[in-house]
Amino acid sequence: MNHPLQASFVGVALACALLLAHPARAQEAWESDIVYEGADGQLVYVSDDEGNRVPDFSRAGYRGGGVALPDVPAVQTVAPVEGDDTASIQAAIDAVGARTPDADGVRGAVVLEAGTYEVAGTLALRVGGVVLRGAGDGEDPASNTVLRRSGENTAPVVRVGRSRSRGDAIIRRDDARGAATITDDVVPIGARSFSVDRPERYRAGDPVVVYHPATAAWIQSVDGGGTADDPPWAVSEMPIGYARTVEAVDGATVTVDAPVFARLVKSVSPSYIYLRDRDDVIEEVGVEGLRIDIETASETDETQAENAVEFHLVENGWVRGVTALHFWHAGVSVQNSRYVTVRDSRALDPHSQVTGGRRYNFEVARSQLVLFQGNEASEARHAYVGNGETLDSGVVFLDNTSRDASTSSEAHRRWATGFLFDNHTEIGSRGVEISDRRIHLGNRGDFGTAHGWSCANCVVWNAEMNGSLVIVEKPPTAQNYAIGTQGYVTNRGPFFVRTPAYIEGTNRPALAPRSLYLRQLQDRGLAVAGEPAPAAAVLRLFPAAPNPATGRSRLRFEIATPGDARLAVYDVLGREVAVLVDRALGAGRHEAMLDARALPAGLYLARLDVATAAGATTATQPLTVVR
Repeated sequence: MNHPLQASFVGVALACALLLAHPARAQEAWESDIVYEGADGQLVYVSDDEGNRVPDFSRAGYRGGGVALPDVPAVQTVAPVEGDDTASIQAAIDAVGARTPDADGVRGAVVLEAGTYEVAGTLALRVGGVVLRGAGDGEDPASNTVLRRSGENTAPVVRVGRSRSRGDAIIRRDDARGAATITDDVVPIGARSFSVDRPERYRAGDPVVVYHPATAAWIQSVDGGGTADDPPWAVSEMPIGYARTVEAVDGATVTVDAPVFARLVKSVSPSYIYLRDRDDVIEEVGVEGLRIDIETASETDETQAENAVEFHLVENGWVRGVTALHFWHAGVSVQNSRYVTVRDSRALDPHSQVTGGRRYNFEVARSQLVLFQGNEASEARHAYVGNGETLDSGVVFLDNTSRDASTSSEAHRRWATGFLFDNHTEIGSRGVEISDRRIHLGNRGDFGTAHGWSCANCVVWNAEMNGSLVIVEKPPTAQNYAIGTQGYVTNRGPFFVRTPAYIEGTNRPALAPRSLYLRQLQDRGLAVAGEPAPAAAVLRLFPAAPNPATGRSRLRFEIATPGDARLAVYDVLGREVAVLVDRALGAGRHEAMLDARALPAGLYLARLDVATAAGATTATQPLTVVR
């Protein structure tokens, strides 16, 4: 019996592979030698001889991770008007912003009804507690909210924050109480507590910065930054700063809300803490359910919006269910912000030249503890990227997909710390060799402006690269890691720095835990992502590899509860062309294989249906067969 096809193939160019019609088989799980479950049920982290270890990333995201994004009540509703809608929408935003916030700092949501809205200007959320919500991010304006920008205007379509933030605003200093020097000889990676010489200056709830100066000794210890033919980094130019909140002061010991992602060594660079100026920070703000369609003159145009959505000096904010099209720099750019979640969104088909400073589809810049989860990027240069140097840290990319990128997702330059690419999926490679790098954690030498060592203490975990390349190199005084990557992994990058980066389990499937970030949340006693399990958690169908398919290929899937599973393939007319799995399966990860040579070239859809005692759940993946 054919199942109804409940997905549109219009515009689908995702390259996935098809499956052999034989029963699914479970894979034997394995654990890393340096991150594994101990006797007490908690993860064990093994440090190397230098004290390097895989960090705890679990504080990334809204409210420090493991907290559900809120459903903010609607208090203003807006419908499209004739001509430019900017003023009517902005008036509603400002009206909600004038309301008194509740105990959680929430004022309410502005809801844009389904339809097309012409937005010639920028929609600005300038105060906390305001949410801009549409009806959905699909193509059809009858049931979705489409913000359309036309004309020559490089300003963002939506800006969240009081003003555009520049420089190092995330670590701006408040001198009200003076600094306190950290007295520990070494503050290790992952530490949240340390001793200071003036603990009386601080109390629980204080916003602080943990500040590591860029001394001559530190720059020397990292080989001048590894800048190849460019000049080395300059003294005071590259400070490491972690924006934190004090949780407790006990004697001389200060405990903060999130760990440091680099070792702080007193003999190399005496570190200290100071009060952080948060005067311009806004909280509890979100952008949801919108399609932002930026019209351009051509695919190389750069007169349109640079970014679709920008965040500036935001804490505890989110982007959810937003699709951005035809920007020239970023679909979502998170700047000088922390504790932000960007999930279930798409940054697609940028229009620009394919060169430096363009096509950073999902970007952080001088931002910390940001979670990107379940997103899709296409036609990027750097699809998921950190562009804020030493002030980028604790950034998690979980369950994201990059399609047809021309180069790597990465921490882009100058010693960002603590990036995690967790279950990243790379698809396709239009116009370039798939063997080119698609994740790079290492040395960028004299690329750009003396980029040098771009990432330290960063991790690729359980990534599906579909045959593309991961480069992971060891920086001086730090380490980078690739664990459980499906694809090619090397420690030999563009500048041939031969270093012993940690590479383990390449092309070995079924790494446990599947997600490092989610498992680290569980170690904190939090539910997975801190919210009711979405369909992707109950039932997950992964893109196939290799992708596109010409012959044998593999598709993995995961179910949380035992049930009757049926995996089938449909053509663009909705006709069932293959049944791949049709049987009862236990909870866990499974896979099937297919020889795509039996199918004509074209677009298909793989659909997985699982029926359990709790009900039926469906997951789909678009597929491409090429000849």
